[in-house]
Amino acid sequence: MPDRYDAPIRVPWALAPAYLGMNREEFDAKASPFLRETPNGRGSTYFYRKDLDAWADKHKREQGRPPKQPGAPRAKPESK
Repeated sequence: MPDRYDAPIRVPWALAPAYLGMNREEFDAKASPFLRETPNGRGSTYFYRKDLDAWADKHKREQGRPPKQPGAPRAKPESK
């Protein structure tokens, strides 16, 4: 996948999970329900890159971790 800023305006459905750094199952569950699919007229669909970027920014704001403070100890992963 090209760098996000070199990516085309439209991202084919098959490449959209990789564009967001997800596998297909995660993309179908988390992102796809909130994105508008646009048919390309040849039997497949695509997403607009701006929509994918907007979803990623919203997801990061809502689900992301706050930035680490300089000099703060690293958090240990939780045991299950």
